[in-house]
Order: sequence, then C-alpha cells, then structure tokens
Amino acid sequence: MEVLDLFEARPATFELGLNVGVHDSHDGAEYGRVYVTPEVDGWTLVLGPWCNPVDPERAEDVLRVVTGLSRRYGRAQAYYFGEQGGGAGWLVVQEGTVVRRFGSYWDDDGARYTVGEPLPEERAACVEEGITPVGDPGADDEEWADLAAYLSPQLADQLGVSPLDLDPQNTVRGIGAVALTPYAREHGRPHTGAYAI
Repeated sequence: MEVLDLFEARPATFELGLNVGVHDSHDGAEYGRVYVTPEVDGWTLVLGPWCNPVDPERAEDVLRVVTGLSRRYGRAQAYYFGEQGGGAGWLVVQEGTVVRRFGSYWDDDGARYTVGEPLPEERAACVEEGITPVGDPGADDEEWADLAAYLSPQLADQLGVSPLDLDPQNTVRGIGAVALTPYAREHGRPHTGAYAI
C-alpha cells in the first residue's frame, strides 16, 4: 500500500472488496478507490478501475506503477476484463522491463497499447481455440480480436492468480483492505454506496 501511495485503508473481506470494485467499475470508472487483497498464493491483488492497463486515462500511469512494482518484487502484472463484452487488456512486466502489453476492444484493435511479442500463453490459447496463433504468418486479426476480448482472466490465472478463480484451495495470508488511491487526493473521494459485507 505504501509503494502505491494508497491511504485511508480499512480492513475488508473479499466479499466487500469485490463488491466495491464492481460498483466502481459500473456507470463510469471510479479511480479513487481499490481493494487490496490479502496475499493469495504468493500474490497481492489490487482490484479496481484505477489498475486498468489499457484505459486511455490510466494506461501510462498504470505502466509506470506496474514497472516500479516489478523492479521491487521481480514480476508485476495488470489486467482488465469487461465481463459483458467490454474487451480485455493485460500488462506483464519482469524486472522493470515490459514483456507484453495488449488491449482488445470491439471498436479498437488494441494497437495503441501493444508492446512486446505475443506471450506463449496467448499463442497456446489460439491453438486451443483452433486458430492460427497470434504473431504467426496467416494469423487472422479478427479471430484473434474475438479471442483476446475474453482472454485476460485466463492469462491472469496462468501467470499468477485470477480474482475470478479464487476458491478454498488458494492459500491466503493476511487481511485485505479497501483504500483510497492518489487519484482521490487530486480529484476528491469516490462516491459511496451500500455494500455487502
């Protein structure tokens, strides 16, 4: 939380943290608050629109923050997934070097965010789907765009931990917290609501 300059952290259950994240993602992105999970299988997840690596308003700041985290911890990643056909995005950074950043939206080919070569996991997903792997000669851009729009949860799970696949088998250590982001310092506190605990 200190590295990300988060403040006013309050302990929160997974249910509460995820509920806040969903609320902040609907009706326009709310960048002023995140849920920081307890350690899950060796990873700490930070959930909320503030972390979106392919949001036009946040992409460069997320790139800076994730790169800094990777310098400190070795690997750091950021993901976006629009569950209702809103696209997907991912950023994978190793030791301060961007390995891959990609964004896929229905109305945008993601080219403005693309950095690095396709990940082996991206190529394997293409093979599993029965299409020519992205980056290979003859790969169909439309087929890749259709697949990529749903791929970030699978990549998160393969490369670390996906918040969509947590279950009692995951090893959890510590407690989570809902915290305000540096964005809230500049632009004011997020709107609040009633949340399930």
